[in-house]
Amino acid sequence: MIWAASEAYQYSKEEKYLNLVLDLESWLLGNNDAKSSIYNSSTGVSFDGIISPKEINKNSGAESTIESLLIFLETQKLN
Repeated sequence: MIWAASEAYQYSKEEKYLNLVLDLESWLLGNNDAKSSIYNSSTGVSFDGIISPKEINKNSGAESTIESLLIFLETQKLN
């Protein structure tokens, strides 16, 4: 979803698409139902997801970490 919003912003320059990209990125940083960061900036690792409104899944496979880092790279490209 973040890549679709990013492409829409790059072609249209409409702020609503940039805001959507930033909102989606913020989900990784704690703007989610669990109010917890999925991304650990100390290690560069991302957790797999949310288990409940109060708990995140602390598994951290390569897929989650790579996807999160790609999201951050995509966002940086727009700033």
